[in-house]
Amino acid sequence: MRWTARLRSLLRSLFRCRQAEADLDNELQYHLEQEIESNIRAGMSPDEAKFAAQRLTGSVSLFKEECRDARGGISIENFLRDLRYGLRVLLKDRVFFAMASVTLALGIGVATTLFSVVESQLWRSLPFPEAKRLVTVWERNLKQKWQQAPVSAPEFADYRQRARTFESLAAMQWSTRRNFVAQGLTERPEVAAISAGFFEILRVAPQVGRTFELASEQPGKQTEAIVSAELSRRAFGSPRAALRKTIKLDGTRYSITGVLPDHFRLEVLQTPEVFLPLEVSGAESRHSRDLVVIGRLRAGVTLRRALGDMEAVARGIAIEHPDTNANFSVSVSDLGDTFTSASAHSLLLLSFAFSVFVLLIACANVAGLQLMRSVVRQREFAVREALGASRATLVRQALAESAWIAFSGAALGILLATWSIHALRSLPLRDMLLRETELSLDLWSVAFAVAISIGATFLFGLAPRFSASKGNVEAALRDSGRGISSSIGTRRRIGFLAVAEVTLAFLSLFGAGLFVASNSELQHIPLGFNPHDVLTMQIPLSGAKYSDRMQLRKFYRGVIEQASAIAGVRELALSSSLPLTGGDDTTFVRAGYPRPAHGQEPSSLERIITPDYFHLLGIPIVQGRAFTGRDSEASPGVAIINVNFARHFFSGENPIGKQLLILRGTATAVPEGKVEIVGVAANARDVGLDEVPFDDLYFPFAQNQARQMYAITKTSAPLSVAPVLRRKFQHLDAEQFVANAKPLDSYVNEAMQSPRFNLLLISIFAVLALILTAVALYGTLSFAAAQRTREIGVRIALGAQRNGVLGLMLRHVLRLTIAGSICGLAIALVLGTMFGSALYMVPHEHEGILYGVGIHDPLSVACAAAVLLLFAVMAGLVPALRATRIDPARVLREQ
Repeated sequence: MRWTARLRSLLRSLFRCRQAEADLDNELQYHLEQEIESNIRAGMSPDEAKFAAQRLTGSVSLFKEECRDARGGISIENFLRDLRYGLRVLLKDRVFFAMASVTLALGIGVATTLFSVVESQLWRSLPFPEAKRLVTVWERNLKQKWQQAPVSAPEFADYRQRARTFESLAAMQWSTRRNFVAQGLTERPEVAAISAGFFEILRVAPQVGRTFELASEQPGKQTEAIVSAELSRRAFGSPRAALRKTIKLDGTRYSITGVLPDHFRLEVLQTPEVFLPLEVSGAESRHSRDLVVIGRLRAGVTLRRALGDMEAVARGIAIEHPDTNANFSVSVSDLGDTFTSASAHSLLLLSFAFSVFVLLIACANVAGLQLMRSVVRQREFAVREALGASRATLVRQALAESAWIAFSGAALGILLATWSIHALRSLPLRDMLLRETELSLDLWSVAFAVAISIGATFLFGLAPRFSASKGNVEAALRDSGRGISSSIGTRRRIGFLAVAEVTLAFLSLFGAGLFVASNSELQHIPLGFNPHDVLTMQIPLSGAKYSDRMQLRKFYRGVIEQASAIAGVRELALSSSLPLTGGDDTTFVRAGYPRPAHGQEPSSLERIITPDYFHLLGIPIVQGRAFTGRDSEASPGVAIINVNFARHFFSGENPIGKQLLILRGTATAVPEGKVEIVGVAANARDVGLDEVPFDDLYFPFAQNQARQMYAITKTSAPLSVAPVLRRKFQHLDAEQFVANAKPLDSYVNEAMQSPRFNLLLISIFAVLALILTAVALYGTLSFAAAQRTREIGVRIALGAQRNGVLGLMLRHVLRLTIAGSICGLAIALVLGTMFGSALYMVPHEHEGILYGVGIHDPLSVACAAAVLLLFAVMAGLVPALRATRIDPARVLREQ
């Protein structure tokens, strides 16, 4: 076939070019000799015959070019020749080549690193087959639309039975840490209960053993366990050895029926190391909503259709169970997006935007260098054009030079990104990332870097050629001996690039300033408690033994007695949760008031404490009293509220002596019934530093025993007291764990960890942007000084003072900086207005990225402008001083 012959000819000309050229020469020589012999037979002399043959054949070189075009590959040969020529040209100017490549590598490396992080957290598919068909089902409160709740076990059973748009549904209970014992190994791994079919929905099979069967959901049948491969190796040596072995969790025995594959991760949720069967009998309370429901859609079913199906199911359940489901519907969302917080999503995209700023500044920097270099090479371009080179040829060769810069920058940038990602993996970023996926430089990241390099090739290659003078070859040759000069258009383009870089640098500095101010506000925010010299230890009691209230009270009484006998422990208190760690919630109504419709009951955070809690943490009682020994199990129920609670529910009233009716909540430690408010405590930070104010209810431990408590001790030597306390508490019951022994200060530091990392990241981008912009301004002013050498020489010859020349040059760079700062400020204000809801906390929707500082913060604006001006003056000072030392006599002689 014709195309196969052309393909063979093309491949032969590319990969066996020497043989092809030799064959072409031989063929031409053969035809020439044949023509000469024919002429001799016609009666010509040998010389006449040769001359006639050559005249008939024509230009051998032209004929060869036509033959090469006919066999194909000439364009590729020209391109390869241009690449070789471009490399030779760049190697003659190694300083420019190195500076341009390194500058571009810095931008590509930073942008590729952040692209890899964003891609892995937001855009990468979950590691399950047909992951787009995986969804989550939540309950949605119709009266408080911001509230999205998990699902109760009976509701899950109804969903699984009635839903028609799902292949199957499964549920998982929120994981908790439990006491694990197996062959001498004692740990506290994350444990979660799951329904049958959970792993089948994910299309994940155990590497050994099997998953849970439907019979394991029946009451009393929860005797099996599935463990992670890592845990099986730690406990039994290998996954296969773990099969059918017995483990103990909180004193209860389970038989291992399956071991999960290596490196299995749920990614969007914290992956437990032990899975137990979930009891789903339908007899559980519908008030206890604690299940995450996942499902796999049938092929071709959309989210909208699945939502309509589940809403119909929810309406049917609400009619059947109006007391618990009358004001509830459902929501269906993609599994990959469900657990992505809006603030973390915004922070990732904001960080990526700042990295793109650095990339754009680097590209503008290299483009400016190319423009300046094109002015220096005016004579070279003019000579080549005068010798017959077409503009297409010159553009092609310029693109070849730019390709070397771009792809060398991309190679170095990918190497830099690889190092950066390796460094990020070594940092404690687990709480700051959205998914458990491994950070890596995958194919998409490499493609992103290559795409940037291709775009940069055209930007760097075409911009100088389009800025060059068109057709004015004679003028370029005539003026080239007098020194370099450029057109007004070229100078404007260089100035525009400098202003663009200053604009992006201002945006980066202004953003960093906002994060600095926000971080400062967080550091000085009132905590509401004193974390200094406070040691905390978690004591989670497990086993059937501590279902008895007397045994529970006896153990914690022993905790208090043992701690009080240790030298160095000044005070001790117990609490079911700590400040900054959240807690369980409880629902209530005011006694004697009508009960709101189901789903509209108010709720608050609950904390069960001993009487010394407030004094130990320095939380003042602003009204009423604290708990005392008189608040015993035999006395009437009492509670203390915080100032937020009093403001919301007792505005204008004295809450002391008022009664609340405690309803069913997520915890079972506080029984239902009436409690009297005996005190009002000051507010303390419950969940985070920049939290929405929470309503708190404190209950006395003597009346409300919780299995898990924190021992809080006041001591001046936490590190030395901690092991002593651990041993003392362990002696009370050797089977119980004492976990998380650390100072309360560390919780504050952990709360600041994410804001500090955000500040560090944005500050790195700002510093890089500032350095690149300073380099660009230095180059711009150096170029301007070179362009105005004649003018400056004449000015000095006519009596101009060198200070005046210095001011003339610095005013040029200041004009560029001020123009860029004004543009940057305008863009920052517009973007801040457009995306303000993503930057600041929206109650009930997401946390904020910035705290206590507005987008119009004058200090951040002033600092960004001042830093830019300072660096602009520093960058422009050297070329400006160099301009003042121009010798006017030499300049006039050269002109």
